[in-house]
Amino acid sequence: MSTPDGAPLPPPGWYPDAYGLRWWDGAAWGPVAPVPPGGPMGPPRTEEEAGRTIAVLSQLWPLAGFVLSCFVFALPLVLYLVQKDQNRFARWHAGEALNSALTLVVVGGPILVASFVIGVSTLDDGRHGGVGEFPWGFFVGYGVGLLLGLIALALGIVGAIRASQGVWWRNPLAIPFVRAHRREAARPLR
Repeated sequence: MSTPDGAPLPPPGWYPDAYGLRWWDGAAWGPVAPVPPGGPMGPPRTEEEAGRTIAVLSQLWPLAGFVLSCFVFALPLVLYLVQKDQNRFARWHAGEALNSALTLVVVGGPILVASFVIGVSTLDDGRHGGVGEFPWGFFVGYGVGLLLGLIALALGIVGAIRASQGVWWRNPLAIPFVRAHRREAARPLR
């Protein structure tokens, strides 16, 4: 077949028109294609998918901690408070991430402060005619702090992977400061 002016007809397939997509079978136009659920952006996300996204974000708190350093617990705390009455899975992971961040602050903070004080106290001010001692305490303390940060980052990545898989994961090294979310997880789903 061909058009009245002699041009060949297009092959069968979906073609855009003013109303969306329309099927051309090679001889006639079919009905307009139905709009996918949720509109052109695709199907709407379920509550479970949204909870997993927030759970993954909360477990990645060490990345925010490296950027904000003294506010390592800010991201998990905000997500924990926002998810308080919304999604139990996201609240669980935000609570675990908050426990991990608070553990890092409680354990790592004093180590960094002590290493700084020891490191500064070992420096010679030059009054004794010597060069002074190398500030081992300063560098060892910051090395330990860096090691703690890398462990927190590795466990945060593991937690984010577990959250994306839908697993109710618990950080084995975190001190359970926030326990209310554990009672939530023990309740049966509605």
